[in-house]
Amino acid sequence: MDNNFDYSIEMKFKKRFNDHYDGFFSFISINWKKILIIIFCALFYAFGQVQFLLKAASVSDGVEAISTSLAYVLPYLKPFLTILYLCLNIPFIVWFWKKVKKPFMVSTLIFLCCNALFGFIFGLEPVDQFISQKVIVIMKDGWLPIDSVAVDGVIGKSGTTKYVDSGWPVFVYIILTVACCSPTSAIVWKLGSSTGGTDLIAYYISSKLKKPVGNFLVVTGTGMATIGIIFLYICKNTLPASFADKINGFDYILGPQTFGTYLYILLNGFVINLIYPKYNKVKMRIDTREPEKVIAFLKSINFWHPYKIETSVSGYNKENVYSIESVVLLLESNDVANKIKSVIPEVWISISPVSKIYGRFNYSKID
Repeated sequence: MDNNFDYSIEMKFKKRFNDHYDGFFSFISINWKKILIIIFCALFYAFGQVQFLLKAASVSDGVEAISTSLAYVLPYLKPFLTILYLCLNIPFIVWFWKKVKKPFMVSTLIFLCCNALFGFIFGLEPVDQFISQKVIVIMKDGWLPIDSVAVDGVIGKSGTTKYVDSGWPVFVYIILTVACCSPTSAIVWKLGSSTGGTDLIAYYISSKLKKPVGNFLVVTGTGMATIGIIFLYICKNTLPASFADKINGFDYILGPQTFGTYLYILLNGFVINLIYPKYNKVKMRIDTREPEKVIAFLKSINFWHPYKIETSVSGYNKENVYSIESVVLLLESNDVANKIKSVIPEVWISISPVSKIYGRFNYSKID
């Protein structure tokens, strides 16, 4: 076996999920490619929140539910929506700074700052007017720019920024929000970061319980969104008309915005779990006639999961075949399999899902 082979699986996973932190500028210089992707994701995320979710007059999830709710009650806050979200994140950043690994917190802070900047740009009146003329909504009469839609009490209300505040077009904009925000959010998670707010709570609980982070995002997001919806409903129905008329929708507690908000939260959690299945496990089976080579390889990389060896007889040539089985994380499986195939091309590797395990499991390479 070639002892000069670069057995870098463990280092690769530490680099991807648990980067060593020696200071902000050192972190940036080492992870500049990852940071660029996070900045790009922040651009799309801000666009989806400001240009789609906000125009659907729906509430976001998590801490963003607070910022969007305040922006609906106080319209002059709308251009500063993402900046307000950044400010609301400060207590979370301070609280979790020493409880969560530093690379995760630093990259999350970078995302939040970039999201605030891009959201402010998208919220500027000239930019917002230009985009609103290009954004389309499905109507019974065809595809129309949102600024061209007649103000009839169903599609929107008058003003510089148009809103879809009732009817099924709300759900069109919710789907557009999911298409824009959820994949970018999942990519950010996959890079070892988050979009902030209750994401930090979800990440902390998920890491402790070793459960999919999307599940906890749904729980925390639903709780905060419900508070925002109740707050807007109360404001809409109790404040003087000079304030209440500025709130689009929310005449009913179970109106389109409420269902649109919960639809967004559920789809968002589903997409994140789909793209970022952090704690999903699979069974890896390696069939070979030379088990000593595979075992030597696993020892050389200090393979971090237990495995067993079984012997069977090939029905084709009646020779002994050795099967080495181990339960690994889905995120690890491709890297491990590719490394083994690159050293021992003749092995046969199969991977099958595992629904549940009982007992201890090593998560050190991703936590």
